[in-house]
Order: sequence, then C-alpha cells, then structure tokens
Amino acid sequence: FEADELKVEWSHITEGAVLGGGAFAQVHAIDLRGHAGPALALKKTDVGQVLPNQRASLLSSVRREVRTLRRLNHECVITLYGVVSVPGRFMGLVMDRADRGSLREVLDDDPSVVTSELSVQMRFAADIASALAYLHSFSPPKLHHDLKSANVLIFEREPGVLRAKLSDFGLSKDLHGTSVGAT
Repeated sequence: FEADELKVEWSHITEGAVLGGGAFAQVHAIDLRGHAGPALALKKTDVGQVLPNQRASLLSSVRREVRTLRRLNHECVITLYGVVSVPGRFMGLVMDRADRGSLREVLDDDPSVVTSELSVQMRFAADIASALAYLHSFSPPKLHHDLKSANVLIFEREPGVLRAKLSDFGLSKDLHGTSVGAT
C-alpha cells in the first residue's frame, strides 16, 4: 500500500461499537494505542465478503479516498490519521469520530436540533461551503462527487456548538475526471 507513513498496526486498535455503515463498510468507534488526540473511528471496508470482480473496484475506491484525504488539511474536512489493512479481510481508515454522527442521522433522530435553529443551519451551510471552496481551490480543483447528508459528519467539540465536516471521498475526482491524487 502506498501510504506506509499512515500505516497503523491492527494490534494497536481496540474496536468499539458500530457507529454506522453502508453496503461495503462499517464505521466503528476505536481506541488507538498511543493516540492522545480527539476520539477516533475506523471506517472498515470488508473486502473478504465481496466477489472477486467487485474487490478491485472496492479497493480502488478505498485507495482513492486515502490518496485524497492524506493531501487535505481543513477544519471542515474529516482528518485521516492512519490506514490499517488485514489482507483478504478488510482495509480501514482511522479518522475523526463524529460525536453526533452524520447530518442524516441527526435529521432522522432529532430534526429540531437543526430545523429549529437558523444559526445551526447557517453554521452547517458555512462549514460545507468552506470545505467545498477548499477542495475547489486546488489546481485542478478536487470534486467530491458524493455530497449528501450521510457524508456530512457533525461534531460537538464545545457544549452546544455543532460543526460539520465533509467525509467519504471514495468517489472524488479532480476537475479533469481523473482520480484525485493520481497525478
């Protein structure tokens, strides 16, 4: 794997509760030995349970996400702390853990958190716009290609102050249609 400086040993991770997931990936709360920073999550993409013809595409998407995230540094974009791989089983991305989950989950579980407060709506809109402006400031611009409420994570780092971060860069490309980081 090309991101050796990001390699995390599986034995250094203590896996916790499942926080969410999709068709091929689950997100788990984790503890990482030696990490004293913010709470972490592991986006664990299961490559062992997919058909061989799907495996290459799935691994390509994970690698694209790693190539993209390792080049990004913005307060409104999820931070990649490391990559863990157990060949034949899964690849995982160690990232920020969103204390409130995704915007989709917040809207499904307690919509009034967002809908009753114009200031929260404006802060989320500003955070998302800031993340997109940052992506588009690159030459060539980076395009997310999967902007939706499930890919906007919500953080509460201060009591009562919610912030949004853009996540899930598996479909990202640059403006010319090539995978981000491929050039």
